Amino acid sequence: MFGKHFLYILFRENGVCHKMGVTSDIHRRVNDLNRLHGPFCLKRSLVLRTDSKNEAYMLETALKCSYSGYNTPLPGEYYTDGGTEWFAIDCYSDMCNSLISFAKDRMGDGYSIELMNPSLLKPLTKNGISKQLKFQKFLEGRKAQIEALCQNTKNVRSFRTAIKLLMPSLIGVAKTDSNELSNSYEIFLSADTSSEVLDEVFSVSRLSADNDEVWAGANLCVSTQSSCKYKKASFSIPHRGDHFESSWESKGKLLTYVSMLEDLAVAFPVPPAYQQHVGRTLWDDLSPDERSLYRRAIWEALFDYGSESHYETDNKILRHRKNSNSRTIKIRRDESPGEHPYTQLNFDFSD
Repeated sequence: MFGKHFLYILFRENGVCHKMGVTSDIHRRVNDLNRLHGPFCLKRSLVLRTDSKNEAYMLETALKCSYSGYNTPLPGEYYTDGGTEWFAIDCYSDMCNSLISFAKDRMGDGYSIELMNPSLLKPLTKNGISKQLKFQKFLEGRKAQIEALCQNTKNVRSFRTAIKLLMPSLIGVAKTDSNELSNSYEIFLSADTSSEVLDEVFSVSRLSADNDEVWAGANLCVSTQSSCKYKKASFSIPHRGDHFESSWESKGKLLTYVSMLEDLAVAFPVPPAYQQHVGRTLWDDLSPDERSLYRRAIWEALFDYGSESHYETDNKILRHRKNSNSRTIKIRRDESPGEHPYTQLNFDFSD
């Protein structure tokens, strides 16, 4: 092998996450890392020699950008040189394959990537073993966070795919009334759209954050709806994603959902024929009497409050509404029905 600078990917035993970095002294770096953050399995770890430090850092940057969604930086108490270059073990195989591809594109067929020699590792002292055990316990406690990170990254990627799949059925996207907390979007799809498409959009619209300071979890797709005219997915996106953005598990991912929905709303506005449905709910289409009836039913269901008199009153309200909406329009004696066709209708819709 040629070159004095090394780009390495270290596979850590017991999984959870792995380490990537650059050094000019691979022997010293591997032993320092193994003593603090090991044990590492060198039989599954890769090292690439490069002709210059710039070459090594260029390839390292390419890997960092490609797998930023899996980055799991260490907190201050464990931070050492390279403390931000830890990644979830889920992306280990893909990162190794990407390193091979980047190296070939950058350096041609003369590049050299090899498995590390296990003889590089020195025997550990009792203090070194103690530090390894302490770090392992820390990683085990962080496992839920790293799993949330991986799931968020997969959801973002799957959301892009889901949007692409629903494009043939897309009627339009509306940005509905917003409030001080969030923006709302509605995606309208043709009525013959497969229900599986809506289910997929719903399932990949979730973000989670879980660390020592904050926990948050939300399904950004708050509901789906089917009718004889269309299918619809409704989204509620927080204006300020502080509870997400302060956590590395979901950092930056909320913006992906916002930008995609915003672009769709601009590029594919809802046609005028569907504007009457935008921003409306079942509650909006109820009459005041019907709303009163539902409120009473909810109150009784929650607090077991009700009597026969209440039901009789509600029935009278509904009967009165039915009768008032079914008034027959009288025709003056000096007019014939043929002169005013509308008077032949049996219902008055003026209410």
